[in-house]
Amino acid sequence: MDNPERLFICRLALALGKSLSEVAAMPLPEFTTWAAYYELEPWGCPVEDERSRNQLTLFYSAYRASSDTPIPTFYDRWKLEEKSEPEPESNLHNKIKGYFKAYAERQNKKRPA
Repeated sequence: MDNPERLFICRLALALGKSLSEVAAMPLPEFTTWAAYYELEPWGCPVEDERSRNQLTLFYSAYRASSDTPIPTFYDRWKLEEKSEPEPESNLHNKIKGYFKAYAERQNKKRPA
């Protein structure tokens, strides 16, 4: 059970008090709604996830084949978001100016000559 989708299905079944087969029979729109909700606000206790992550890391470290093998990330509850650099103000100004220029040209084409 190493893929995140399977883990989510198990957590959903536990949270709803249903079996895995009952969750599998759930209509797709309802399932995707639950998945979207879980992405916004994961349920379960973050402290328990941290404890489980520490235990899994310890066990994995003790039983891995060699010390060169990288340790995977367990329970990545909140993924790090990529930080983007803000655009220079002059570039933004040119984009806004270009938008309104194109808008004015479209309006002029709509008017009868």
